[in-house]
Amino acid sequence: MHNWSRRSVSTALLVFASCAAIQPHQSIRKQLEREYASIAASFKRDDPSEWIRRLAPDFHLILFNGMVQNRQWVVGYVTNNAKTFHVEQLTMTIKDLKVGPQQAVATVEQRSSRTFKDGSGQHRLDVGAVQLETWERSPEGWKLKAVQEKELLYLFKDGKPPTS
Repeated sequence: MHNWSRRSVSTALLVFASCAAIQPHQSIRKQLEREYASIAASFKRDDPSEWIRRLAPDFHLILFNGMVQNRQWVVGYVTNNAKTFHVEQLTMTIKDLKVGPQQAVATVEQRSSRTFKDGSGQHRLDVGAVQLETWERSPEGWKLKAVQEKELLYLFKDGKPPTS
């Protein structure tokens, strides 16, 4: 029979509580990683529907310049982009995740390569950016409530920075 001291029991309970707190955080990270994988696969098919269906009714986007766009504007924008650009590569990587009872805020690094045609021919656009993305729990699963553009990592048109 073990002779457990109060300190041993307290330490064991603290370790157990810490592990229990980490488990839901890791589970939510895995859930959101699956969401991002599904969204990326959809965009690679030039189909933004997987992303659109995850938007909360009150979704909003905060652009680099501080302008705020609502769900309707964003849906129109990504739908038009799906017709204009062909996404060849897209990764969405969670760099940081803060989890609350009903909400998760992910710092996401997004890297993409897209092709498009204009009057001067076929082009490639490579973009890397960091966004702050707020997800909320809903009866249907996680819904994207807000995206805030934070940092442009790079922007290249045909391998070169675009000219003004």
